[in-house]
Amino acid sequence: MTTTATISVELELTVSGRVIPGQPDRMPNRSDDVGEPGYDPFVEDLEISNIRANRLITSRSSPQRAWIEHHLLTGVDTTQPDVQRLLTNLLELVRDEAEQAVMEND
Repeated sequence: MTTTATISVELELTVSGRVIPGQPDRMPNRSDDVGEPGYDPFVEDLEISNIRANRLITSRSSPQRAWIEHHLLTGVDTTQPDVQRLLTNLLELVRDEAEQAVMEND
């Protein structure tokens, strides 16, 4: 008999991208009658470069605890279509937060 269960795991995503600075509106001047609308800064080429999960290790014989890092993309060919689809799906879950984080670190 097969039994199914659901557990929750916290993942830490490292994201990267290229920040394109915004431009203010350009008003028309004497040499032309047309201005240009500005735009807000945005992030291009946003991608996940690492996925990390931490696991707390405890010992019955010692009160000490230790966090062990697991880098989930180690040894994974991230150019494979199925892996790319998984990374895209993960990124879509956190796109707004990821873009904001990249812009803040620029």
